[in-house]
Amino acid sequence: MKLALLAFCAAMIGSCSPKIDKQNAVDLPGGLGLSIERTPLRGGLPEHKRVAVLFSRQKKLASWDMFPDTGGTLRINVYQLDKGLILLRDRVSGYEIDPSSRSMAEAGGRIAKGKYLGCFDQDPKGTWRFLSAKQRPEIKITGDGRVE
Repeated sequence: MKLALLAFCAAMIGSCSPKIDKQNAVDLPGGLGLSIERTPLRGGLPEHKRVAVLFSRQKKLASWDMFPDTGGTLRINVYQLDKGLILLRDRVSGYEIDPSSRSMAEAGGRIAKGKYLGCFDQDPKGTWRFLSAKQRPEIKITGDGRVE
């Protein structure tokens, strides 16, 4: 009986530790990865909470709330900047992530001047995931949110 209870507790603890979905992640230098989790805000409306998650080997190192997707901000471009910084840019917001210090700051209207790695967007089947630069060419987003 004690063994069965112990096995049950171990299974429950394991289920509380969510796995990072590798399909929804971009690989970063130093064995790190970045994913953006989207969860619905209200039933029936196309609005989502967005959380950027920095991880290493399936272990969450840091996470940050992003501006919610309330429609029209689905695509998030990802750029590798100088000094290992990462820029996330969508139509209404920009975020600069420093993986070495595990920090994120708003980048305002900063225009990307780095290497385009790809984007977080829906694939042709409607699945939210990271799409590499080869899979989804860059659509430039200007500092004022316009798409070029």
